[in-house]
Amino acid sequence: MARTKKEIEEDIRKTALELEDAKLRMPAHTVRPHQLMALEELEDRLDELKSELESLR
Repeated sequence: MARTKKEIEEDIRKTALELEDAKLRMPAHTVRPHQLMALEELEDRLDELKSELESLR
């Protein structure tokens, strides 16, 4: 079943909030690889959601 524009927009909002939270939790020094990977996964997810939303237009 295809997702609605509203569902995708809500997922974008939630993912953006998670990304901001992850950035705030990043230490100023000695960032661990798993922290960077988590950040990159959220950024990738956000990009995917934005592409999905764009494809509906």
